Amino acid sequence: MLGLGNNLKKQGLTTPGIITDSLVLKHKYDAGAVVPVSDGAANFVASNTDYVDTGFIANYIHTNASFVAWVNMKDFVGTQLMGYHQDKRWYIGFSGTNGFIGVADSYKDDITISPSLSAGEWFHMAMTAIDGTATLYINGVAQGTDSYTQDAATNPDGQFPIGARLAASISVPMNAYICNVGQFNEGLTQAQIKSIMNKNYAGLTDSEKTNLVSWWNLDSTIISNSNGTENTAPAVVYDNHNTTLGSELVTNGDFSNDLTGWITGGTVVSVVNGISIIGSTGSDAYLYQTIGSVGDTFKLTFDLVVTSGVMRVGTNVDFQYSYSAGTYINESVYFTHLTENKLIFRRESGTVLATLDNVSLKQVNGNLGNLT
Repeated sequence: MLGLGNNLKKQGLTTPGIITDSLVLKHKYDAGAVVPVSDGAANFVASNTDYVDTGFIANYIHTNASFVAWVNMKDFVGTQLMGYHQDKRWYIGFSGTNGFIGVADSYKDDITISPSLSAGEWFHMAMTAIDGTATLYINGVAQGTDSYTQDAATNPDGQFPIGARLAASISVPMNAYICNVGQFNEGLTQAQIKSIMNKNYAGLTDSEKTNLVSWWNLDSTIISNSNGTENTAPAVVYDNHNTTLGSELVTNGDFSNDLTGWITGGTVVSVVNGISIIGSTGSDAYLYQTIGSVGDTFKLTFDLVVTSGVMRVGTNVDFQYSYSAGTYINESVYFTHLTENKLIFRRESGTVLATLDNVSLKQVNGNLGNLT
């Protein structure tokens, strides 16, 4: 189970962002000489369904690029820490306590790490790819290199996961804690790595953010201020480097222009303060707009009054929130297209009478992490 914790201190944690498959955020850190500066970490249990899908494919990563992370291995059994072990990708992991790295068309196994690592200890790792040479660093010290040839592909396959290798024929997920993962489109120097390793995102200087693409503290999930019941709403972690919202995506969210922009089914009628959705047991009633793409995450706000029955919010397949009888003003939730790119309000059960108004949907920017 993947999870996040909180309250990690520089001197040691006192109690320790789509995740898939029932992940939770919880880890308690023991005090130690080398610990990450963070407020928590993601907890991965060895499984191909336990990972953070960062949701992006970056073509620059084959050359003059770097990533960094803090890691605490529970064991060293054939573990892939990050990346996609496939053509035109890069990745890092362990074979026993030896490291392995890969960039583009190359693969380097059995990089002897000195001093050797032990299960249960925190260490900082970094991988750089600079002009044909990939280097693995542990706690700021270079451990070994690998030569590679820049791949000319402009659209490599696969995502960049943290915590599992997303390839059906290969199973080497990691059993570890991880936090403060950074992606840079420059080859970091050893001095830069040593500076970055002592910081979370808030501690990075402006110059250290100049060529930063994404950074995941992995210390908390994006929390919805929901008064309804969460059903399949995924746990999402911010790309701390970009937490802004995009432009308004809903057409006629205040229903000032009747039902323009909405597709409806069953009985949906305009009223003074929005629209009413009426559906009886055995019949359906809904309204929706097709917005965004599968995998996108949005901030959704709306006003909803449910007089009877249960109203659900999500897509036609993934109903991520349910609302029973009650008044929900300025409801604010995070919503992710899991399998379908619709925003839909629909009768869930019972004879439903509900009034909806002031619907707003804005995409959360950055390369979010879906906890799986």
